[in-house]
Amino acid sequence: HWETEMMRETERDIQREGRIASAVSEKWNAQWGRLGIRAPFDVYFLRDKRLKAVAEVRFRRANIMDYRTVWIDVHKYLTLLQIEVYLKLPALYIVAFNDGIYYARPSSLPAKDFEIKYTGRQRAGEWDEEDMHPALRVPRRFFSFICDGPIAASEEAR
Repeated sequence: HWETEMMRETERDIQREGRIASAVSEKWNAQWGRLGIRAPFDVYFLRDKRLKAVAEVRFRRANIMDYRTVWIDVHKYLTLLQIEVYLKLPALYIVAFNDGIYYARPSSLPAKDFEIKYTGRQRAGEWDEEDMHPALRVPRRFFSFICDGPIAASEEAR
């Protein structure tokens, strides 16, 4: 799954993740960085040269209230959960919506209560068979607001 995802990550994706991470790090008075394409997460956050958190970053072209739930890839969920358990480091699933940036901590999610479905991305109304995976359906109430988002819907339409 990671190999396929790495091949799909574009320069635009990396730039968008950077804008999202910059907004979050400014709000949290931290610095951010990337370990590279093979890292099990997208970004990390530092304060006073100390690692404070790692995060998977996603973007949705909608407002958070447009969704009742957010799908989290089971593989990403488990990876972030392992980081929290074994490294005692906050691991976050960050989603930037048009109206703000939100996060959930996998260690705080009652995953056993969530639906798990084999799902993925649609392109031109068709399921992309190379981008299908098991995912948890997480109610939006488990996501907390961080800050306003740096990405306008009009920018993403380009």
